[in-house]
Amino acid sequence: MPDALYDRIVLHQDAVVWFAGLISLALVGYMAFVFGRFLVYWAGSRHAFRHNRPAEPGDPSAFQWHLVIPCRDEEAVVTQTLDGLRAAAPEAHLWVIDDDSEDATRELVLAAAARGPRVHLVQRRRPHARIGKGAALLAAHGLRPDGYVLATVHRPENTDTAEALGAVLAELDRIARAGTPVLFPMHPRTRAAVERFGLAGLLERLAVTEPVGYGDFLGLANHAALLVSDSGGVQEECTVLGRPLLVVRRSTERREAVEAGFAALVQPGEELGGLARAWLSDTPERLARLAATPSPYGDGLASARIAALTAALAGRGAEPVVPLAA
Repeated sequence: MPDALYDRIVLHQDAVVWFAGLISLALVGYMAFVFGRFLVYWAGSRHAFRHNRPAEPGDPSAFQWHLVIPCRDEEAVVTQTLDGLRAAAPEAHLWVIDDDSEDATRELVLAAAARGPRVHLVQRRRPHARIGKGAALLAAHGLRPDGYVLATVHRPENTDTAEALGAVLAELDRIARAGTPVLFPMHPRTRAAVERFGLAGLLERLAVTEPVGYGDFLGLANHAALLVSDSGGVQEECTVLGRPLLVVRRSTERREAVEAGFAALVQPGEELGGLARAWLSDTPERLARLAATPSPYGDGLASARIAALTAALAGRGAEPVVPLAA
């Protein structure tokens, strides 16, 4: 070490020691902060794990059961289907939505209805028939396109406490009381929570159904004026369908749907209800805007591009590469 530098350090040794101590203190403080955050995260995770109760089975006898069966030209299987459902669920009402069948489906359903008073036929005729399964589902629930809310709730943050679930259901009930039908396919966890917390009164104005299959859900979502959900997948599907979505969660891993204008994060209660009413008030304009907005998750042609590129790499090269949508 040069003498000049050594002399300078000795001359200012108090300042050097003070500065080194300050750096050490900052490092200790930073380590304590990081460790403290870890402890908070660990404690929160442990609390959530210990209080995440398994869903309790509901009481089927406490509900009226209505099963909706859209069909068209199903004479080969409709009688067997109805007999099987009547045997499995004798207390359920079976609503067959006949989409203007050209075979003997209608006559077979009427014969089944004559044998059992819980079998019902809803007959659709052209030009209002044969326009897709979604339209048949809407007819089954008495809904019109772009005139209803489709809601799903199942995550623990919305169902594990009476306060959170009650806040969501109260706002859905308020929407229904204002005149907009609310279709609510209810998850088993949610149904058990409704029974456990005594919230069945908030379901009286909602069109509550059993969980629907993926295809049926997309058919219903494709015609909804508004989606309300805490599902992750729906946040992507709404961008393809061009439908607005209120995400009832504290956070989302799918920020693209929010940033593109398809979705918004809301909390249960007044924030959910206020934004739902605002979005429903300009439904035609909002749907037109979203229909013109490309999905941030792609245009649905990824498989075509993969096939074309694979063929090109294999040397065949005849298939054109599908260009990206504008």
